[in-house]
Amino acid sequence: SAWKVEGGTFSLDLTVPGNVHATITLPVSDASKVLESGQAIKAAGDSPEGPLYEVGSGVYHFSGPAR
Repeated sequence: SAWKVEGGTFSLDLTVPGNVHATITLPVSDASKVLESGQAIKAAGDSPEGPLYEVGSGVYHFSGPAR
């Protein structure tokens, strides 16, 4: 996994191992503008740290406006 903030955009590359589910909190300013591999993704919930996303096994690339 790796993350960065560049030009006001937060990016996270994440690999979730097989037979595992993950809940991810992203430090973004607007959950409605978060993309996963270029596609809109709906938040599963919210926390003080940012929106929550639930994913299964796989390789993901999240991006959105940095806080």
